Amino acid sequence: MRPFFKSLALVTATLLLWAYGLHLYHAANRPLALGSAAADSPLPPTPKPSTTATTEPRTASAPLDDSSSSIVTFIHASDVHISKYFAKGGLIHFLHFLRTAVPLISPRLVAVTGDLTDGKDKQRLTSQQQIDEWRAYRKALDESGVEQRMNGTFYRDQRGNHDCFNVFSFDSAENHFRTHAAVREPGYFLRLDEPFGSYSFVATDACPKHGFARPLNFFGYLDAD
Repeated sequence: MRPFFKSLALVTATLLLWAYGLHLYHAANRPLALGSAAADSPLPPTPKPSTTATTEPRTASAPLDDSSSSIVTFIHASDVHISKYFAKGGLIHFLHFLRTAVPLISPRLVAVTGDLTDGKDKQRLTSQQQIDEWRAYRKALDESGVEQRMNGTFYRDQRGNHDCFNVFSFDSAENHFRTHAAVREPGYFLRLDEPFGSYSFVATDACPKHGFARPLNFFGYLDAD
């Protein structure tokens, strides 16, 4: 009977976790409320802009004009999913992105957020950190030279939940992000100072402190620190 009770406990725990995840999802998508108003009281609608025409000419100090000289361009890419077992997409798309899209757009910053790797087995049934996927990601960065551009402020990356599969702490030997990524830290703060303004980019690592295997780690975690 012991295997039966173990299986029952596992199924019960799984259902409870999914129920809690569903609760978090609905809580995150609940309409905002003002002050102590009821939760079903939405924020007031945004006032319509004035329709009064203006004949004042646009000056050089206007916030917006037709020049691109005061614009910071950056790329936010995600879900690279470099896979050891599936050649379609993944690494090929990432190399195309680095070699073609980035030079074409010519941004000031490239921010890539997880999932950097796929972290699954050949049958896509279980999860596991694949060192070959991380080596391919590291080789792509080395060959592209993106980490050396703009004095090291051009490229930033961050983990996703697939990069945390079966990783039980940030210092774990299974955390290949710590040894093969560009940032290698749980989050970052980057400030870009341009002649026309300063811009801050903040990334936080929401991977659970204990990176459970799929399908139990689809929910991020942030603490007060």
